[in-house]
Amino acid sequence: MNNRAEMNFIFRTIKSTFSAYPAIPTPDQELKQLDWKELYRLANFHRIRPLLTDELTRNKSIKYPNSQPFFNFYTYQTLKNLALIVESARLLSVFDQHSIPVLPYKGTLFIREFYPKKNIRELDDIDFLFKPESVSEAIKLLQADGYSLSVRDGPISDAEENARILRMLADKGKYELSMKKDKFTIDVHWDLMYYFLPYQVEYDQFFLRASKKPFYSTICHVPDSETIFWMLILHHGGKEFWLRLKHLVDLMAFMNVYGAQMNWEALLLQAKKYKLYTAVMTGFYLVNTHFSAALPPAVYEALLMFKPPNSRRIERYWAYATHWLNVVPMLRYERICMTNQDEGFNKSRYMRQLIREHSKPNPVGRKAMVTIPERFLYTSFVYKLLSYLWRRLY
Repeated sequence: MNNRAEMNFIFRTIKSTFSAYPAIPTPDQELKQLDWKELYRLANFHRIRPLLTDELTRNKSIKYPNSQPFFNFYTYQTLKNLALIVESARLLSVFDQHSIPVLPYKGTLFIREFYPKKNIRELDDIDFLFKPESVSEAIKLLQADGYSLSVRDGPISDAEENARILRMLADKGKYELSMKKDKFTIDVHWDLMYYFLPYQVEYDQFFLRASKKPFYSTICHVPDSETIFWMLILHHGGKEFWLRLKHLVDLMAFMNVYGAQMNWEALLLQAKKYKLYTAVMTGFYLVNTHFSAALPPAVYEALLMFKPPNSRRIERYWAYATHWLNVVPMLRYERICMTNQDEGFNKSRYMRQLIREHSKPNPVGRKAMVTIPERFLYTSFVYKLLSYLWRRLY
């Protein structure tokens, strides 16, 4: 599908909102030529629907009937963001009252720290990062508050829920789980990445560098700017490889607030130590190339020596805009993952560990008709793959 006009509109909108060199607003004639259904599909995948709606409002595009879904979602998302922020602050207070170390993570944190308008950043859920030794107690508090484990084969009994949570916490390959109550979803993290990815970030430092300060309607431990930067890089660049444009919007919004305050020579050296240099520089390359983002001199100097290994594949994926949980997109995702690593990355070891992880039963997935012993690694993996394809086709 040729969606160049829609992608150009998205690029223009992001640039006019976050770049140091704002673009000219989209001419009315170009808006009339947009495929609104395709634009909405792209905006949905990239999680930037409120941001585009803000631009459409400036263009008075409410007169185009096909743009109405954007405005409907904008109202919904504004109310949802407010509800998620209120719930996030409430739960942080609960954890603090019970002396459970916790940090806000991703969406609500990013909006609070560096977004100029709180309703243009699309939120789906609330993320918290816990220390591994305290996550079990935090989950019990959430259960007492009415939250329950999010599963695909529910409803399940309380005993079954607790058994599945214990299996997830004991599994070396798991690092997060989701809990739901009413319209709220909490993503509980006790790590930020698969253990077999090469990144060497010390998460304990995140908690040590946090300080108590106001966070919306509460006071809690909030990460400092350097920690927020590494949180952003780990997820957006090290896990999802800048495949959603929201990732780059977050990076530009962060740089607009904190870019001039940070020691970039030291941070780039730290990125090499963390095995995240390629992830960091790819993000900076993309915001500089596509959105003319203003970057510190040390970053510009590093970009002169940096050749991004995956920029073309990432750019093509933006237009492709299909979630990598599906089989074919997953192959594209994994190719980008394996080629967007720092020097010394062992691809064959990564693939073995990935297959091992995906061959194990998923405690929150659909119950398998056949359980294959874990020692039959590849048989289990092929069975799970075929089961997935069967469900997708039939």
